[in-house]
Amino acid sequence: MAPTKPMLSEDFTFFEFDKNNPQKQWYTISLIGLSINMPIFDGLQRHQKISQAQLNLQKVKNAQFLLEQAAQLELKSALVQFENARRSLTTQEQNIALAEEVFEVSQKKFNNGLGNNLELVNAETSLKEAQNNYFNALYDYLIARTDIQKSTGISTLK
Repeated sequence: MAPTKPMLSEDFTFFEFDKNNPQKQWYTISLIGLSINMPIFDGLQRHQKISQAQLNLQKVKNAQFLLEQAAQLELKSALVQFENARRSLTTQEQNIALAEEVFEVSQKKFNNGLGNNLELVNAETSLKEAQNNYFNALYDYLIARTDIQKSTGISTLK
């Protein structure tokens, strides 16, 4: 058996072509490539963004709920204050009527000589105090009415 010449060559004959010489033959090669850019693991970034968006949505819903509750509480408080102010105003009207009656009786007694000056002054002071209390109750009533208008957004209230 004769030694075969190795397939390696010391000469650069890369671009030479010879069908009979295996060292100078070109073989057909095909190459097909496909590139896909798809992240397999994104460090849970997408999941965290979704979670953050859900938390933000829940925060907005909670803020809306609290705002609705605050508005209802303000309205209920305004209605209670309005009712109390209305009752106080009615009571003060009755007090004025009573104080006027007491003052008239005291004045008649004084004019007829049956009462003294102190009794008349006390009756007059009570009448002035009842009138002052009435005006304070009227002021509170108007403030309570304005609070209801503010909490409901209605500009006129009967």
